[in-house]
Amino acid sequence: MTLDVPVAPVRQISSSLHQSLRYEYPGPIRRLAHRLMVVPPSVHGDQRCLSHRLEVRGAPVRVAERLDGFGNHVVDVRAARVEEAIEFDAEDE
Repeated sequence: MTLDVPVAPVRQISSSLHQSLRYEYPGPIRRLAHRLMVVPPSVHGDQRCLSHRLEVRGAPVRVAERLDGFGNHVVDVRAARVEEAIEFDAEDE
């Protein structure tokens, strides 16, 4: 049996993406440097990244964000010392 049900066109849809990364080390690490590319471009085709956040746990860090030549968000994270592990939680909407 087939039902003919009118369907309204979709004008807008939103989604969110959550990523978690954890790095564990066998001993303390000095001068840690990570380059993360976990945030999508602000615009990709007809998609838009409305907001993003990055949380880092495990050590005091310095975070610098920039756009590369392709419009990708690049996040550089530096820590003077990490004792055992460092975690990154990224969320995009």
